[in-house]
Amino acid sequence: MPLLRTSLLGAEPAGTLHSLDELFALASAMEQEAATRYGELAEEMRTRRPSLPVVFLAVGDGEWVSGERWVLRKPLAGRSLIDTLQAALGRPRETATRRSAQKV
Repeated sequence: MPLLRTSLLGAEPAGTLHSLDELFALASAMEQEAATRYGELAEEMRTRRPSLPVVFLAVGDGEWVSGERWVLRKPLAGRSLIDTLQAALGRPRETATRRSAQKV
């Protein structure tokens, strides 16, 4: 299924915002649109390359990726980034002893 090129917003908002409620409504619509498109992109990637893991980077609560297997959440710690990517790629997790031995 090709990615949909439609927008929940329909078009770029015209005019100016007149209240915080309008700003929050626009921000919410943009967030919902982004979540929908990321989900579509993930499905497209899985269809084209099933062996390639899909890893998401989430900011905030990341509710939109709650059903995904591999999710990195900001703020990132270097170790969690490495561990998650290694797990997604099916590689064994590095231990502190193994990392120390590789540095020598």
